[in-house]
Amino acid sequence: MFHRYFQSLIYFQDPVQPISEGLGRAFSFAQPDLSLLIDHLKQSIAGGNLEDVQILCHEHLKDTDFTLLKADEHGRSLLFLVQKIKDAHTQLEMTKYLVERLGINPLQIDCYGQTILFFATSGGLLHLARYLISLYKEEELQAFVDHIDSLKQWTPLFYAVSQCHIDFIRLLVEHGANVNHIDSKGETPLFLAARSRKVKVLETLLSLGADCNYVNPQGVRVLQIAQKLKIPPMIAIIKKRLGSPATISKPTSKPKPTRSANQKQEKKEEQKTFQLTKLVDGEYVPLTTKELQDLINERPDLADIFKDQLEPVTILTSMIPAHPENPSDPIPIGIHWTDTAKRILQALKADNNASAFLKPVDVVKFKIPHYLQVITNPMDLGTISDKLANHDYTSPQDYLDDVELVFANCIRFNGNENSYSKKAVALRARFERLQDQMAFAFWLPETK
Repeated sequence: MFHRYFQSLIYFQDPVQPISEGLGRAFSFAQPDLSLLIDHLKQSIAGGNLEDVQILCHEHLKDTDFTLLKADEHGRSLLFLVQKIKDAHTQLEMTKYLVERLGINPLQIDCYGQTILFFATSGGLLHLARYLISLYKEEELQAFVDHIDSLKQWTPLFYAVSQCHIDFIRLLVEHGANVNHIDSKGETPLFLAARSRKVKVLETLLSLGADCNYVNPQGVRVLQIAQKLKIPPMIAIIKKRLGSPATISKPTSKPKPTRSANQKQEKKEEQKTFQLTKLVDGEYVPLTTKELQDLINERPDLADIFKDQLEPVTILTSMIPAHPENPSDPIPIGIHWTDTAKRILQALKADNNASAFLKPVDVVKFKIPHYLQVITNPMDLGTISDKLANHDYTSPQDYLDDVELVFANCIRFNGNENSYSKKAVALRARFERLQDQMAFAFWLPETK
């Protein structure tokens, strides 16, 4: 198949002359054919056709410096193409050939400062990562496993955490990766695990020496994040690591200080009001009169909390707080998580940095025809609005993932220092603040 393919490339082919000899003559008179050979080499690597790759490299491209060839416009070496191979054994054999026979260095980086190990980690290619790590001696290994990219100042360990690849986390740390590396936000992988609500990942990091006492630039510890997100298993794990009791302390028997009538009235006015509701199919709906009466009969000690079903009820943090712009108003009965998501998105779209992210990227207008080759899963705020309106999201986490995808795509395509990337970073920070202000974490399930 390979030789039949190249007959069309040979301009001066003698019918009885060997294909390789004819191809050599063709190079003498038709140099542009070299680019066709290199393109076919790339296709053969990505397709896992090791035999074709060997013929190309040893017969037709034998004088080529393969370390200088790039797989794409992002400066990636040919080694990056192996991630497209589906079969694990073929992928590993191709990698060995490129590294050991063609001399391609696994430490070569792309325009984002990432090596092939970043892609192996993100893609869950454990067999590939093990082989790559085995190539380095102890004194060289840390530079490989702890290489820092230019997107977020992340090491491969951060990508293992973000993808919840426990085996990768252990592999990297056991081979010298710094479990407490600090990224561009001033946070460690432990913070990423906490913010992503990945309890098992956080527990693994702690067992490997992650520092839960570290304070980020905002003065926040990872325990505070877990408490804010209300993830009891995570809180318990961190407190155990800190040597503190993991259980909630019981109230003391000390007498409460008395308050004046004015103080009581002021306290009452400060309290937020809520409707007594129950969760039904993802929505909070009010209790019926019968359900309310049954509750009173079963728990008479709670009867003094409310008078009847129609009166707003004061309940502490177990229910959703009112909208931040009107903190004294009761929350609407039957509110769904998408209502809060729409409010957040509306505020985000009105931000000064949001104009570039409101619609899908226009590849014609911006003259970037290769955009969809780099960004295989494009996303924008307008599309997210449509998906919310059409009830396309099955969970609040899917919505959060799409918003993050908007920012990540921009930074990945443009690089860390690009003006659009800086707007994406600023808008991401605004999005996180809006989530906090509107208590969006309430809608997220507790991770076990």
